[in-house]
Amino acid sequence: MGVGFWQYWQLGLREEERRVVRYVRLLEEMWLTTMLWLAAVACLVTAVSTNLVNDKYFVHAEVEVQAWTPKEPINCSILTKSHQKNEVEVVCVGLSTLAEVEERVAAEVRSSVTALTIDKSTLTQINTDDLHTFPALTSLSFNNSLLSGWVLPIGGQAPHVTTLVLYRCYDSYSKMVDSTHPGLALTTNILNTLPELEVLHLVECYLYNLHLLSPPSSLHNITIQGGGAECRDESLWLMKEERVKITKNTTCFIVNYKLGDLETRLSFFDKSFVSAMGYWQAMVRDCPKLCVCTMTGMRNIRSPIINVICSNVGLTQIPEVIPELSTTIFLDNNSITNFSRVFTNPLYHHLDVIHLQHNLITHMDGRLFYLFARDRPLDLGIDLSHNRLTRFPVDDVQPLYDEALENGIYHLPVFGLGYNPWNCDDCSFLPGFQKIVYHQYYENQYRYRDIRCQEGPKEETSRQQVVKLDVVGLCQPDPPVLKTMDVLIISLSLLLVLFILNFLHNYFQYRRHGKLPWMITKIPFC
Repeated sequence: MGVGFWQYWQLGLREEERRVVRYVRLLEEMWLTTMLWLAAVACLVTAVSTNLVNDKYFVHAEVEVQAWTPKEPINCSILTKSHQKNEVEVVCVGLSTLAEVEERVAAEVRSSVTALTIDKSTLTQINTDDLHTFPALTSLSFNNSLLSGWVLPIGGQAPHVTTLVLYRCYDSYSKMVDSTHPGLALTTNILNTLPELEVLHLVECYLYNLHLLSPPSSLHNITIQGGGAECRDESLWLMKEERVKITKNTTCFIVNYKLGDLETRLSFFDKSFVSAMGYWQAMVRDCPKLCVCTMTGMRNIRSPIINVICSNVGLTQIPEVIPELSTTIFLDNNSITNFSRVFTNPLYHHLDVIHLQHNLITHMDGRLFYLFARDRPLDLGIDLSHNRLTRFPVDDVQPLYDEALENGIYHLPVFGLGYNPWNCDDCSFLPGFQKIVYHQYYENQYRYRDIRCQEGPKEETSRQQVVKLDVVGLCQPDPPVLKTMDVLIISLSLLLVLFILNFLHNYFQYRRHGKLPWMITKIPFC
């Protein structure tokens, strides 16, 4: 309808007026076309510049990070904190340098600014010299900002900043926690740019390389709230410093893990930093003097994975104290003769793997082992290879397998028994021992060869594999000396001899004395 009306109106105009109208419409079309082209070019430039900024920020990152990319135009707002004290807070968005704050805040206002908040900035270098025109500034905050480099002040007096707040901040050379959480390496050099700093708040930041952070003595309050921190030995000082407060929602992550530790190291993720490092701190405190203790992960919030390594340190007995929730202990290559403390000491009750190979062990207490191993929620492995064991407590170990089979439990104890001088002449344990060995290694038959009898005079047992012994033949009971028929014949023969002797005695009595046997006198017809 609009087009028809336009054409109808044109027919009623003079030729000159129609030329004017066509010229106006041509100008309108040219203006619209120009605006469309400008909009397209602007979008293209914005996309290219954004990619360049991202490439610049994360040139060292292994994962592309899309979070917190600054897109806001530069803008500074002035807020009045207190009319009575004449305190002013300035909030700036999208800055590329700190010098831009001065450009956007009037000179008469700067002397009253006590708090400065910088949000979504693209700062590549932070120079506190740019804040000298704010003499009353005491609080400095960075929110959702890139903190790639802090420059030590070189001119004039450093600002009197006593409080620094970092909220969701990161750096361009950071290690990635995941695709949305880049990290922040907060170093001592950064804190030295603010010599009067007293309070440091880190909110929703992911901190790594904490061993590079040594807070100055003036900094008496450090708060880490949310976010995460790297769980490793170098971060342990955070738990020891009274001035450091860490909230429970701060989680763990690991950056520099070895390839072989990937599975256990990743188990730290999303675990409470306070809980995990609390176990770590206790582990360091309770680790035996000659041993090395490591924490390689968390099964859950209450189950750390702790390894106690006491290999080849000259131990003659089991350590009395180890970290409470230890899961694996290495006691191999020592001179230990008795390991009953493993079964009686409560500190050892969470162990899953016990390495005791290459020691001087001659005995294993079966009853203590039974009480230790029953009702365990996890598998248990004890390596007793290369010791001096000659017998095995079959009567106490076999019930564990029987009860597990009856109750449908699959967490069975597994032993390393190779290279021990087993006494295969002792049939009181050999049949049951062969059964246990077979059931333990039927899937790994190559390990049969390591479990052999001790060397001895009997060729059928000397250095023979236990699983290949003819136990039925070796342990068959000896036949009795006299059979039933032999006993019967001997008894009848003795009776016959007695009868003959009695007859001869009675005969000589009658010939000499005429005396009949007593039995004959009692017969009526005699």
